[in-house]
Amino acid sequence: MPEQKYNLHVSALPSPQTGGGNAVFKPNQNPVQKHSRSLFCLLLTAVICCLNPIMGQVAYRDSLRKVFKAEQNPDKKSHLLLNICANYATNSLFDSARRVADEGIRMTEGTSFQSTYASFYYDKGVTYLMQGINGLALENVLKDLKIREKIHDSSSIASAYNMMGIIYQRMKEPDKAVAALRKGIQVAPVSERVEQFMDYFGNISSVFMDQGQYDSALVNLNKSLQLSLTHHSKKKTAISYQNIGDVLIRQKKYREALVYTKRSIALTEESGENYGTAQLYMNMGLISRGLKDNKKALGYMDKALKIEEEGKSIDELRQIYEALADIYKEEHDFSNAYNYHLLFTKFKDSIFNRENLNTLSDLKAAYEIDKREEEMKRKEQEEMLKQNAEEHRQALIYRGLSAGGAMVGVLALFLYRSYRTKKKANKVITVQRAEIELKNETLSQVHKEISDSIQYAQRIQQAILPPIETIRKSLPSSFIYFQPKDVVSGDFYFFHRLNEEEMIFAACDCTGHGVPGAFMSMIGSEQLSKIISVRKITRPGDIMNDLHNGVRKRLRQDTNDSRDGMDVALLKLNTKNGNIQFSGANRPLWIFRSQTETLEEIKPDKRPIGGLEHLSGLTFTNHEFRLVKGDRLYMFSDGFADQFGGEKSKKMMIRNFRKLLLSLMHLPMEEQEHSLRRKFAEWKGKLEQIDDVLIVGIQL
Repeated sequence: MPEQKYNLHVSALPSPQTGGGNAVFKPNQNPVQKHSRSLFCLLLTAVICCLNPIMGQVAYRDSLRKVFKAEQNPDKKSHLLLNICANYATNSLFDSARRVADEGIRMTEGTSFQSTYASFYYDKGVTYLMQGINGLALENVLKDLKIREKIHDSSSIASAYNMMGIIYQRMKEPDKAVAALRKGIQVAPVSERVEQFMDYFGNISSVFMDQGQYDSALVNLNKSLQLSLTHHSKKKTAISYQNIGDVLIRQKKYREALVYTKRSIALTEESGENYGTAQLYMNMGLISRGLKDNKKALGYMDKALKIEEEGKSIDELRQIYEALADIYKEEHDFSNAYNYHLLFTKFKDSIFNRENLNTLSDLKAAYEIDKREEEMKRKEQEEMLKQNAEEHRQALIYRGLSAGGAMVGVLALFLYRSYRTKKKANKVITVQRAEIELKNETLSQVHKEISDSIQYAQRIQQAILPPIETIRKSLPSSFIYFQPKDVVSGDFYFFHRLNEEEMIFAACDCTGHGVPGAFMSMIGSEQLSKIISVRKITRPGDIMNDLHNGVRKRLRQDTNDSRDGMDVALLKLNTKNGNIQFSGANRPLWIFRSQTETLEEIKPDKRPIGGLEHLSGLTFTNHEFRLVKGDRLYMFSDGFADQFGGEKSKKMMIRNFRKLLLSLMHLPMEEQEHSLRRKFAEWKGKLEQIDDVLIVGIQL
């Protein structure tokens, strides 16, 4: 069963774990400000909201922008900008929401609208939280908190502490999370304590969930549920029902989970907010699967997938793809199971890379926060010293005029004390600067160690790959276009010379890329060497059968749920008589026939090397055919054809890759490689390379 996301209570904001749904995104405001807007602003917002279902979200934002440009009142302009920011965030357009928040920060900084100024930081922090960038989320919420404390906005201070509790929980610091949540309860106004308690019990239960303490989680969720029922809060009640359902799914109590999840769906539809709809459908899918009704499970998962594909939440899509792969596997629909597993793996790689970046981001954010706090303390101390010195000076002048020489001694005493205070403050500042420098050095060292480790892994992988010079001694008219996405690669090529006339060549595409893919490539290369050199197996179909069993055994896939493996195109070539034997696992062989000038395809078997699929008596097909002088062979991974680019930023697709290769057939093999590299760079442009690229070309 895929890992369940837990629904945290973010006051008046879209849930960061469900992608937001259609929940209302409001700025962090105190009660007075909530009711102090002019009648004009309220009426205008109401009219726009009524038209919103007809106009659509884009038209809605455009209308807000027009009103914003025409508005002359600075206070109303800032609140309109908050609504624009909220609309972007509600529709998962987080970068746009942050750009609007930054615009609002510049507009309100240094003005009397400090509450609105703080709200932009709060909303910006929430967008980072929704994307899992916890360090920057914490940094912005802390800025909101400092402003709220200066203006004594107790309601918003409580909300900030509640948000900090959520962020600390995401950063795997449960003690800090609980401390922040309790602080929020303490500072909340008496009139809002009940609302805060609803969120507090819900968020405390999330901490227990992370630690696997499901009974404690249910105790707190039931407390939150009772409060929401007592105070007739449909939204809070729906959230509590959904979260209780989540816990019961974890405990495999599917029939009880069904009751609570249906209650949540009914309240959600009744409220019209569609809060967490995708998560609810996914939960219904998991429950149906637990109740052995895979047909219903697939229907619910498809509904969840359609919603999440619009919201583009990587975490939720990963869960849905994993669940669909598992269900199709149980239904023995291995084609769909494999396809959804590939999608799950790609999203898992994205999360792996994102978590590595977030670790550095969190460390950097913590360092920046500490540095800014120390700088603020230093400035406050300097201001305090200046203020004290000025007060002392004024007092001394006044007393000197009135008391004359007797006060000279007092002046000397004050000056001495000021000197001692300043000297002590300078020592404190020196220690603080040393601590900041130490943190900076630690961050640099961590970054260097990670970079050095990856560079070392690259050298190991390069040592395993056969040198191109060795290959060209046997096949002068050949090329290998090898371009990893990251420093290390999940694609690799294999070459082994059997004798003066025969050799074996393979192009392999492992699950994932980067460091995980590199590990798989080492396993694949080692297994191929052992099969050919030690076991003396040279028939391609037999090599593939042995490689499949070897990878499954090496990864212990008979006893775990690992689906890792690789796609392989492998051929045995006789350069004297032109005899070719080929076997493929999801990767074809293309042959350019020089006599007819056509590109012929030898199709592979539609199954991978490794993974959960047993051969069960099936074997990989061994194709045999003959080449004539001038014929050319091509093996490749899917990285080139899957790359996004061009004027419309779409995938190249296999048919366009085929046309491109045909257009280069008049060129020698070495020039073909140069042309392919140039065409790939032109197609990709400024977009990111999404996968490793490997193309092998051979001419007799």
